[in-house]
Amino acid sequence: MFKERKIYIVPFLGFMAIIIAGWILLMMPINNNGNISISDAFFTSVSATCVNGLSTVDISQDYTFLGQVVIALITEIGAIGFVTFISYILNIKKRKMTLSETLLLSNALNDNNYSRLRYRLKKVIKYTFIIELIGSLFLAMYFIPEYGIKQGIWYSIFHSITAFCNAGFDLFGTSGFKIFANNIYINIVIICLMLLGAIGYFVIEDIISCIRKKSFIKIEYHTKIVLVTSLIIYIISAILIKILEPNLSILQVLFTSATVRTTGFSTIDMASTSTLTKLLLSLLMLIGGGPGSTSGGIRITSIAILVLTVSATLRNKKDVVAFYRKIDIQTIKQAITNIFISCLIVMISIIIFVELQNIGVDKILFMCISAFSATGLSIVDVESLQLAVKILLMILMFIGRVGPISILSIFILKRKENKNIDYVTGNIML
Repeated sequence: MFKERKIYIVPFLGFMAIIIAGWILLMMPINNNGNISISDAFFTSVSATCVNGLSTVDISQDYTFLGQVVIALITEIGAIGFVTFISYILNIKKRKMTLSETLLLSNALNDNNYSRLRYRLKKVIKYTFIIELIGSLFLAMYFIPEYGIKQGIWYSIFHSITAFCNAGFDLFGTSGFKIFANNIYINIVIICLMLLGAIGYFVIEDIISCIRKKSFIKIEYHTKIVLVTSLIIYIISAILIKILEPNLSILQVLFTSATVRTTGFSTIDMASTSTLTKLLLSLLMLIGGGPGSTSGGIRITSIAILVLTVSATLRNKKDVVAFYRKIDIQTIKQAITNIFISCLIVMISIIIFVELQNIGVDKILFMCISAFSATGLSIVDVESLQLAVKILLMILMFIGRVGPISILSIFILKRKENKNIDYVTGNIML
């Protein structure tokens, strides 16, 4: 019999395998310039696999071209997901999936409709490469004239992958994307790639399906929630950032509003922003992107459900409703559980961080959330941090990518619920 716990163990071990494989490859002399330590290579592998973008070294200088290719590949696999990637490889010959594979893939794709799993598996892979290819072509129009054919092509491919996968790695050294702060073309292309990666594969699929049918009447309920919530958060965050940082240009504000919940590219100096701005950015990073996307965080659907639940409670409504549909109680419980556990993990990590290296609570909060949410933004020099702090950040990156609930489900013993028991309702004063 297929054990439910296996659903969580396999991805856990899979991501660990990718990290170790990436670590070994990055340590090879042909992949680095000789100045990479064992801990630096491991940190880079964890960050790439968990599509984070935090780094203890300058990957544009400290890793060779082949090393950068390795980083791009493990980023791609980490973004798509280990189970999704392996399932695609195993099913190229269109063999029938076993029960274990079906349940694993269902959990990885967050889809309980077993009949369409193979179809969605192909779509995830297809859309990933098509979007990254289109992104590469658009970037190449600027990078090739600017950096030459060879370097321009590689820059286009690498940054298209890291933007869509919400990894945040770049090849522009310490300046990063700040050199493109006033470049409208690059900003628009990167923003589009980041947002597409953040909304999730199934939202993309649904939008494409509606475009083909020339009708948005039958757009899926999930897509409505994701798109509306994303738009609201994007607009509100942009307005607040502009209010708190009036010296920033509109282009910088729009880019920051997009990247802070997903990728980690930056066209501004995050460290020089006000404390209130850092707190706002921390909150936005924690929210993250959509389910089934390459981004991390609590997920915007969980936030939407929380807001709707609070609203329904304050208005004394029996059901939580959005777009004239009731949200299932089990979904509400899962969303609240996800938010609670995520916030608890961040709080515990902050306490540990302070004990290890106190650099200011606002900075510690920012770094812990950045690691957990797979955003990868940094306001401190990660290389200068103590080894114990780096280990903490790696643990946060791993938990954030695999999922806190998934990891806890491995260790928590589950009992089968006896549905025949009807418990007496107990009253609690609030």
